[in-house]
Amino acid sequence: MAIVCFMLTSCKLYKFTDASVNPNLKTITVNTFPNVAPIQVPALSSLFTENLKDKFLRETSLKLATSGGDIEFNGSITTYSIDPIAISNVETVAQNRLTITIRVECINRLEPTKSFSQAFTDGENYDASQDIARIESELINTITERIIQNIFNKAFVNW
Repeated sequence: MAIVCFMLTSCKLYKFTDASVNPNLKTITVNTFPNVAPIQVPALSSLFTENLKDKFLRETSLKLATSGGDIEFNGSITTYSIDPIAISNVETVAQNRLTITIRVECINRLEPTKSFSQAFTDGENYDASQDIARIESELINTITERIIQNIFNKAFVNW
């Protein structure tokens, strides 16, 4: 019982969302992430860009700068695809997968070794009998939320 109690109270030591932001970093610039994927979703660019800004502002003490921030994020949405992933025994599609890839360049002007350029990909499976138009918004929110968390972790979380 004591071990379980210790594990529950000490979990904070292993929490993977504890941001470690250099106290000298004061500002952040998040430029618009244009959608250059072959399939265009009109609101995806602004949705992703605003949610990324919100994440940084909510979970760090950084202030938003329109340009020249101590840390700057640029990039683009490069993939938006819907692909069949499971075929049923009657050769019809049982499940599809919505996949989004976002190319990110992080420029850390105070700690250049922490700068990076990387593609972040995530996806979500859904039943092929569902109308994508009815669930697309929810799928996009789920996928982009995970991608944003991964970007945040790469930029600010000490693993």
